[in-house]
Amino acid sequence: MRRQLQRFITPVRTRLVQAPAIARWARRRREREVVAGGRIHAGRAPVTSALTITPDYLDAFTITTQFVASPREWMIACFERGLERSGRDLIFERILALNTTSDGAPGTVAGWCVVGEDDRSLTIAANGTRVEVNLVMERVEDGMRLLTAVHDHSRIGYLLWRILSQVHRRLAPGVLRTGAAILRGDHESEPRGD
Repeated sequence: MRRQLQRFITPVRTRLVQAPAIARWARRRREREVVAGGRIHAGRAPVTSALTITPDYLDAFTITTQFVASPREWMIACFERGLERSGRDLIFERILALNTTSDGAPGTVAGWCVVGEDDRSLTIAANGTRVEVNLVMERVEDGMRLLTAVHDHSRIGYLLWRILSQVHRRLAPGVLRTGAAILRGDHESEPRGD
């Protein structure tokens, strides 16, 4: 009797519980923007005029999306609105010892100094005793690209960034996806004129 009941319950459970969950997972997977990228060896890096440093470390992550916004809007969505200030302070100020200011200060994005901006890219920079970092948001053909360039000032900076860079490469795609979601939500909530 128990086996017969189990033979009846298993297919029903599969249709009612597992199949909708799998369908939801597949739908979310299809709707999510594709993010690709990783580390570029600094010695073989393509020359980019947006950088203000000679990098010891360089990586690039590109998000493929149909949503269009300026590089400044992307940078604000990804770093000011997408990441909590306390988390940024821990990594940037306490661990990497970068000098940053408060959000919204003139000439800054996410507390980092804006050092270059045009219609295709925005470069922000922060300097510290251990490392100097450039973040570049560039418009590419089918989306946006985030470049992270790090120049080591000390052996401690070198060692810290080698450890943190592994975490950074895991988190960067999520930061871009969060920025895209924030921008998409802003765009959808704008009032439309008749």
